[in-house]
Amino acid sequence: NRYYNDVQDCWWYQMAGGRIFMDVTGLLNNTRIREALLANSHDQDPLTAKILRELVEENQKNIEENKKSLLRLVRENILKVHPWSLKYLLSFLPRALWGLISPEKAREKSLNYGEKYIEKLQQESQKLKTRQEKLEFIKENSADVFTTGFSVLAYIAVSSGYIDKVREILESYQLDTEELSQVEKSLPYNVTTEMGMKLLKIAKKLDQNGEKPAVSTPEIQEFLAEYGQRSSVEVDLGVPNWNEEPDYIVKLVQSYIDNQSYQQGLDNFYHGRQKAEEAILNITARVKERAGKRKAKKVNKLLRAYREMFGLRELSKLLLTQALQIFRDMFKEIAKEMVAEGKIKKTSDIFYLNLEQLEAENEQDLNLNNTVKQNREIYQRQLKLKAPRVITGTGECFHFPREEENETVMQGIPVSAGLKEGKVRILHSPEEGDRLSQGEILVTRGTNPSWTPLFLNSGALIMETGGPISHGSVVAREYGIPAVVGVKDAVNRLQDGQQVRVNGERGTVEILE
Repeated sequence: NRYYNDVQDCWWYQMAGGRIFMDVTGLLNNTRIREALLANSHDQDPLTAKILRELVEENQKNIEENKKSLLRLVRENILKVHPWSLKYLLSFLPRALWGLISPEKAREKSLNYGEKYIEKLQQESQKLKTRQEKLEFIKENSADVFTTGFSVLAYIAVSSGYIDKVREILESYQLDTEELSQVEKSLPYNVTTEMGMKLLKIAKKLDQNGEKPAVSTPEIQEFLAEYGQRSSVEVDLGVPNWNEEPDYIVKLVQSYIDNQSYQQGLDNFYHGRQKAEEAILNITARVKERAGKRKAKKVNKLLRAYREMFGLRELSKLLLTQALQIFRDMFKEIAKEMVAEGKIKKTSDIFYLNLEQLEAENEQDLNLNNTVKQNREIYQRQLKLKAPRVITGTGECFHFPREEENETVMQGIPVSAGLKEGKVRILHSPEEGDRLSQGEILVTRGTNPSWTPLFLNSGALIMETGGPISHGSVVAREYGIPAVVGVKDAVNRLQDGQQVRVNGERGTVEILE
């Protein structure tokens, strides 16, 4: 893209096995920055933070010898950031101020900002005629597509810490914090949750009318018109989306009908909304009694602002999928021309070429079938690799911290309270969701928004990756599903049909048989 033409602009960017890694070596040489990095990593993925801390302790002598002042670290690393990046980061602050001034206005501005960007991108893309114009457009806008997602989050970013702020206040007055988990349930304005609710309502309507879902069903068509750009791997342009392969949605709706789970899912969501309101009133009353009106008013304001804004955290991913769909359509248009010219065999081949290869073909009239074949083979090999959480400069890979294993109790990170016993159902992709029966324990490596509808059938969630603020954890709390993440090798150690007990308070998974 136009911002990073020189690899030196991306000093932190490293590639290995087809995955992107961030090089934090230099940042570990300053105590203050190192601790901030580890704290942030703990929120995203506690196990990654634990691995990093273990490595820091083991290499303490070397780190001390290379210790650098904050000023020097800024000069050597931070100042390498491209001027455009600094400009973007500075624009984040005034947007974030809206969340402090007015949560309602911040939410509205976030929505408007995203909608206007997608509308502008769509209009500009429709003006392009030639292959070169389309390639240039994609190249010019590729960075903005991702940063716009972060920009919409800027407006509501302050809300991410409000629950922790209230927790600190409650703890300072020796008040119970357990009811805070109720405040996180059934958040309004969450596009991903709303997507799940729409599927449940479709299932209910069809079942009451004695109809079976099909691609041609009007309600399914309406759903696809709104969410059809989503897919199981939402940042991979080469993966077909729900519009192109709608069977996943049809099977999902049918599973809700077969399990008769749609009404329970709807009731749970509305009940969660009611419990959240009751929790806010109860917490505020207890603070008022213990700490007075002023502190109670602050707590009430924080909790209501949290529910007003935090649900929009899923908006950025929706906008990203909408923008990438525009790019995907443009690539398919280019691919049709290339197929007609005999340069590739089928339209999907274009997704095994990078922009440089496409630009070279456009200039030199190349046949790219061999390149497509080679790139597809590389992709298939890399797809089978399991990415480690941390790679050292010597090539040592760490998937999990060094811990002793227990044969019957697996330890993870507690992210959503509750206790649930049930049968294990291991899924590797959301397309396998029709195998998940009502109340079964969903076990997988990680989730994204396309997995969310499956949560409505599951009794609990176990993941190998993630942290307290990762997608699966937040949605599990919203739906009131017990969840444990960071469970070492859960997909391989557990088996379908195995009876387990998931403890979302302690972060344990106990194998019962």
